[in-house]
Amino acid sequence: MAPPVRYTQGRPAPVSFERLCGTCSRLFATSAALQRHRLSMHDSTKPPPARCGEVSANQRPPARSAPPLVPLVIGGGPCVSPLSRPSADGLRRPGGLPIFSVGRGPTSGPPSVRRGRPSANGVSSTGVDLSDESDGRAGVSRSADSSAARSSVTIPRSWSGHDGGGRVGHHDGGGHVGTAGSYGAFDDTADRPDVPVVGVRGSRWFEPQPGVPLPVRPRPLVGLPAARILAYYRAKGDMERTQPYVARDAARKPSKFNTPTLRKFRLFALSTGRCGLSNTARAEYWESVVAAEVAAVAGTGKLGPMQSAFDTAAKFVSSLKHEQDRFLHELRWRQTAIIIGEQTFTFYSRDLWEVAIDAILSAQQLTLFGQRRVRTDGSIIRTGTMDSDLFIAEQASVFQIHKLTPSDRVFVMAAQLYSDAALISWSGAHYIYAIRARLPNVQKGKSEWITVAYIPLVRSRHGAGSIEKERLRLLRNELLQRCMAVLLDQFAELSETGKTVNIPGRGTYLVIPRITLYAADMPEERHLQGLKIGLCHRPCSLCMIRKEECGEPRHNNEPAPDLRCVTETLTVQLEAASLYDANTGAGRRQQISDDFSATHNVPSLGAVHGLSTGCKNLYRIFGFDSLHVWKLGILRNLGGLVGNLVESLAKGGNSLFGTAENALIGINERLLHMSRRVRADLYPPGYLVPSGVTQPTLTGSDWRYAVMHFPGMVAGAVGRRPDESSAPFAGKLRRSPYGSRSFQEEERRARVVAQRLQNRKRKRSGRSPGGKNATRPRAGQWRKADESHSSAGDAESVNHRWATTDDEDVVPPADRSGVDSKAFADLFPAMSPADAVLEVMCRAAALSGKLSGDNRVEQAHQTEEEATAIASDAAEFISRYVAILFGPLHTPKAHRLASHLLAELLDRGNLTEADTSINEGLHGRCKAMYDRSNKHVSTFTAQMMRSEQTLACVLAEAATERREDVERGRALLDAAAAEFVAPGPFTEVAVDADVSVPEGREALSDDSGTSDENSVARGAALGAERAATGARHGGGGRRRSLSALRVRGSRSTVAELSTMNGGALAGLGEAVGADDDQMVYVANSLSFLATFEWGASSVQQRLYAARSNHGKPFYDFFRFTDDSSATGCSYGRALLAINGINGVARRGVVVQRLALAEKDPKCVRTRFGGTQLRWEVDETTSFPTLSFVPLDNVQRLELVEPDFASLCARHSLFATPSNTPNTVEERALQRWFVNNFYSWTSAKLKEL
Repeated sequence: MAPPVRYTQGRPAPVSFERLCGTCSRLFATSAALQRHRLSMHDSTKPPPARCGEVSANQRPPARSAPPLVPLVIGGGPCVSPLSRPSADGLRRPGGLPIFSVGRGPTSGPPSVRRGRPSANGVSSTGVDLSDESDGRAGVSRSADSSAARSSVTIPRSWSGHDGGGRVGHHDGGGHVGTAGSYGAFDDTADRPDVPVVGVRGSRWFEPQPGVPLPVRPRPLVGLPAARILAYYRAKGDMERTQPYVARDAARKPSKFNTPTLRKFRLFALSTGRCGLSNTARAEYWESVVAAEVAAVAGTGKLGPMQSAFDTAAKFVSSLKHEQDRFLHELRWRQTAIIIGEQTFTFYSRDLWEVAIDAILSAQQLTLFGQRRVRTDGSIIRTGTMDSDLFIAEQASVFQIHKLTPSDRVFVMAAQLYSDAALISWSGAHYIYAIRARLPNVQKGKSEWITVAYIPLVRSRHGAGSIEKERLRLLRNELLQRCMAVLLDQFAELSETGKTVNIPGRGTYLVIPRITLYAADMPEERHLQGLKIGLCHRPCSLCMIRKEECGEPRHNNEPAPDLRCVTETLTVQLEAASLYDANTGAGRRQQISDDFSATHNVPSLGAVHGLSTGCKNLYRIFGFDSLHVWKLGILRNLGGLVGNLVESLAKGGNSLFGTAENALIGINERLLHMSRRVRADLYPPGYLVPSGVTQPTLTGSDWRYAVMHFPGMVAGAVGRRPDESSAPFAGKLRRSPYGSRSFQEEERRARVVAQRLQNRKRKRSGRSPGGKNATRPRAGQWRKADESHSSAGDAESVNHRWATTDDEDVVPPADRSGVDSKAFADLFPAMSPADAVLEVMCRAAALSGKLSGDNRVEQAHQTEEEATAIASDAAEFISRYVAILFGPLHTPKAHRLASHLLAELLDRGNLTEADTSINEGLHGRCKAMYDRSNKHVSTFTAQMMRSEQTLACVLAEAATERREDVERGRALLDAAAAEFVAPGPFTEVAVDADVSVPEGREALSDDSGTSDENSVARGAALGAERAATGARHGGGGRRRSLSALRVRGSRSTVAELSTMNGGALAGLGEAVGADDDQMVYVANSLSFLATFEWGASSVQQRLYAARSNHGKPFYDFFRFTDDSSATGCSYGRALLAINGINGVARRGVVVQRLALAEKDPKCVRTRFGGTQLRWEVDETTSFPTLSFVPLDNVQRLELVEPDFASLCARHSLFATPSNTPNTVEERALQRWFVNNFYSWTSAKLKEL
């Protein structure tokens, strides 16, 4: 029976995951390798081998001496390679990392250990000799508050695996059992008297004494994956080649910009255009300022601020360069020469630990501890990192190790990282590869991403073949891990021991750093983890599912795939790395690649404790990136699946209302007629196209805003046409760029012909086509100018730089649909394919809103029940609805959404922190700075680093000065208000202002209600000065002279307006209560404060009622309060925006009223919360009823779409409200749908 688990002051020790063959005494890293060995080399009917470290007498291996570990850990001498190991004949031969098997027990270790004597080769992971009798504090030195400093002994013990019975623990994600505070395994030798203690008075047997606590083991111990990985990368010598980017002597000079005026000159020169002025422009700027100063002080004999500080333009330009050096020196930027083979790369970085500590010490408000938040009903709520499951568990693990008494002051400093590359040149030759960090403990309002490193560029040769591309891929992978190791070196070391830091206002704390999030897209995630991307058997980073099982529906009794084991994967990666460095073991490396989909690149993140030890969160820290997983992964595939399904259903026949190609054209053209409020970019050929149609590059925001309209686009347009159908049919091919394969083929032929003509002209003239002013066509040349609503920079990362075959986003072929299967009939009972497609699109739109946090309270707390419901909807959507209707999606993104969404919601508390959209938007700043560089491959990265860091520093200093100005202005205003009492409110009020304001406060607010700090400071100071001046002169202060009451807008009589819009305004006089000869002041739009029924904050919206806006009519639908309605609100379409009538201010909207339509129980959109509307027709005019709605009664805008299903059933596939006859019968039959999926408010990044 296995001995019970005993904790040494709450600290179980690590385990060596070596498997021992009981027959031949060979050691194996994994159980799978041992199983293969036993099946191939020995009789498979033999009993299972004994546990590692507990072999029986007849299976005892011969005594061996432990391999020396000092060269590996401390780098060795000049003649000893850290990647060599002793052979059987005693000579050192090239090899990989030695097997960490020191102290496996009295029966398997060296003879010295079995006899109770200290081993000659016993060292800690820092190289300290464990056999030193003079100093019992063998191991790593820690801070004063560290628990290891209180220990006087170092105890190497024999480690055992997880296959003992009757032990309680938790799984680390791959079958290995550990405790919440352990480093991944149990130490079952604490109660065994036969284990010797080394380093205490020579050698003796350890005998636990009653009342005496067991000695504390130091960290790290030999064999921990974190210590092995840290030693592996330190042996590369990169840290020895790291030096400051700016020499200390170059930054010692004080700044010459020592006055507020000079700092404003500096701010303008270094921040204009987001990248600063060029050197030539800086000199010209000096000349302009000096010329203005000379003219201003002419005849006085004085010098201006610029001329007195810098007498020449060269000194001004040189001082600006010195400012850049000074900022970079203060930020402690470093440069590292990373040598790989015969190539040397320069890596620019900051120390992540120093960046985090600087942020902690300079923070105005801190949150040191994470706390579980529970409602009164007992439900757990999560909002962000500090109350998420991952941080709470990590904090408990740290406290169990480092907080030995309640009085110990320890806290976990969480760090979040992001890395990705972005193209910055039109040619695609240059990209910027930045690493950014964020600290959830620091509260500064909204969280800020700080750039901490720039990974160097690796260029490929033009026309490189497959061998060269493979070499570049391996080179880039190794360079990425080496750069991360340099960035995390001190952070990883202190993550094990911690460091004492004196925090202002709080006292001294032992700070334990941990990484809680790494925001990256999926290719970047796999590279950082050292896993394969394409053509691998196990594409998921979290579990061991096979690629062909991704996206497949799972039965109720089918077990979930095993989670990926952190320790086992890192162990085999270290083995593969040692074999690769020794240029041997190709078969074993291929075996590791097949079993684990792992490469020989050891993830440098594994050197950080808490990722490879303790809670083992190495794979959990990579969050759910909704940009690349949902928007650019699932939704993009969904568009191709719909297009394939349309063509598949039309084989051997036609679609419901036309041919397959016409059906796709009609579906994509519907987006043009939805509303002017559509925020998706209208690129041809559209979003729902088959696999063969080429699409332009659409950003994540394009797909996110387009999915809201997918239900209206596909309604009634997908399906097979019955033979006896009499519905309208579009048989003639429509010439349109939207969804048309034929149109693209014609365009391709035209481009080929045009290119041939240009080539002929080039041969004759010898000049490039188009001449000097030739421009390249934009990707969005088909997009209309008035519908530019996309957010730039959403998905501009470059992933092709890895030159890998990534087949994860390939759309399945069109013949995998299950429309005719029994599963389809069970999932969609008595439903046609058109209704089934509509239901799937409604589910996609609803799920997208839940993932983005649309139309809910901002920063709303999410309960575990809500998270479970969202994850269940996502799993059903992928595994059932998409898999049955379109065929299963065998992609890792679909699997991540279906299987691991709940874990992400519990570990993170939200889906916004791991979203890479925010960092993708920061790439635009890098592109602006690239234009200012010389674009040379060896220097542009350093130039961009200097510009970006300088810009951040000068903006931070300017913000500090503005805050100080605001505080001084408010102090002056408060002092003046204490001496002077302002008069009462003004009596004259302008129409476009609710209240009048005293002078000095005129610039405090704009039309949207926002404030500017500069305006606050200037207005407060000016108002205080004028108030004080009025008090000194005994006056009551000067009032603002207001003109007479004015009403703005174009003037027309009621009779003239009644004849517009084809007679739709015939009842205008009765609606507004005015005679035909009275004058109405009409505006194109009105601004109002929108309120949302779901409790979100009010925002400023603008309601349009314009006959022509950018050449097209713009009539908004909106929601308003209505006492006559049973629900208290009604819907309508604005026809007139009125500011006043007959010179009297009367702001409101003339609206065409909409009423609720009769509910259809079979309507799919109604079941998903949609509201169907119809016109409320006035019997006297036969047009929709008109009403006047005061602006105060307007609640918010509403997106109302035509019911295209009924519209095309009555007319044709391409019928729209604009091309159908405006008759009384048509108005009575016309139906509308309120798009309840439209995003009016979205979740924002939680303020930290």
